[in-house]
Amino acid sequence: MNLAAGASVEDIFVFGGGQIYEQALESLIPDELLISVIDEVFECDTFLSELPEPYVLRRSTEQIYHGTRVFHEQYERL
Repeated sequence: MNLAAGASVEDIFVFGGGQIYEQALESLIPDELLISVIDEVFECDTFLSELPEPYVLRRSTEQIYHGTRVFHEQYERL
């Protein structure tokens, strides 16, 4: 992930997990994370790592989409 020096970023969306997610956390240091957790088992080879310590869960809501539970979690950086 490359940003021009001094570039200002308001919002960034990361779909999936693994390396791009970790690069975004390391290089952008976001104030807030909005994460959707799908309560289902998938055959995949990429997973999100644990969040770094400065982030705390502020809110979590649950919705059902076509019979599948999805948790929408909001984390804030301390």
